[in-house]
Amino acid sequence: MDDHTVVRGAYVDLLNQWPRGQVVLDAANGVDYELRSQETGPIDIVLVDLQMPHRDGFQTTRWIRQHQRNTRVLGLSHDPTVADARELLRLGALGLLPKNAEPAEIFQALDQAAADHIHTNDLVRDALRTPALPEEEEAERVNALPDQERHVLELWVHKAGHTIPQIAGKLGVKPSTVNTHIDRFCRKLGIKNRVDAVYLALRTGLMGRNGRRRR
Repeated sequence: MDDHTVVRGAYVDLLNQWPRGQVVLDAANGVDYELRSQETGPIDIVLVDLQMPHRDGFQTTRWIRQHQRNTRVLGLSHDPTVADARELLRLGALGLLPKNAEPAEIFQALDQAAADHIHTNDLVRDALRTPALPEEEEAERVNALPDQERHVLELWVHKAGHTIPQIAGKLGVKPSTVNTHIDRFCRKLGIKNRVDAVYLALRTGLMGRNGRRRR
């Protein structure tokens, strides 16, 4: 999604080289995307330019996360900033790439998004370096979680990227029960989504840097 026709065409050509998928639509802005996606049907991953008229990348990401919850979002920007990355991730995107990123990095980000994983380039790491709470208080709140909530949190942030039904199956409970646990610990820990949870788990030692739970 980009408002410049030539740039958009170049990305279509590049993305069609990704071996795991193909471009099903291109759009000039968020409003254009909303209209055209109604004809296309479910879309797995969207690359969104942050600077667009009518509905920019932030507004578009918010709309997608509200109306197409199974669609993953990756942001693009000619001059990305840490503040841009922080806001985009807060809205539920899985990463932010500079427009001059090498094809290999773009394909890697697509692979990670397809698995519902965050693309953790330097920009994203910097964006999420500052926690919402002091680290000591974060750790205390994690340690104070009931065993079941803590177990759900561990599975939710695990590198394997367990879905809600998968977590429910592992714990022998209903998916609605898992969602209740997630809502509860998100309120207690001051986080909003899985992106926040992953970085909290890394900061507090709940999960190792390789994405695996610590024993």
